[in-house]
Amino acid sequence: MTSKGARRRAAWARTGVLLGLWVLVMWGSFLALRGIGEGGLADHVVCPGTNLGPEGEENPRVRPGDRCYLPGGNKYRGYNEQWAFQRKAHDKIVIGVRLLGGGALGIGVLVVQRRLAARWKAH
Repeated sequence: MTSKGARRRAAWARTGVLLGLWVLVMWGSFLALRGIGEGGLADHVVCPGTNLGPEGEENPRVRPGDRCYLPGGNKYRGYNEQWAFQRKAHDKIVIGVRLLGGGALGIGVLVVQRRLAARWKAH
């Protein structure tokens, strides 16, 4: 037999764990979607704005020597800078998916544990 206080503490602990897992799911979703929006899934270097080659011609793909002008300003990135930016965006996707998966798995484990406990208690 467990006391009423022990059951209450267990319920609060379970709620805290569940909230923590939901935070992982939400943060993972945010990171993954942000990485996708920043071009982290592209298999080549992509310019989100205007890409100009060494002679000033506009190119669809970023190549070494090109300047990628970002939207909304005069700032630009070179090929290596844009590649590094997309690499970081890809890393955000990987981390986000891992957080999302871990949180979802934890929530699933808690749900199964709760249902099994209720079933065992009924018998």
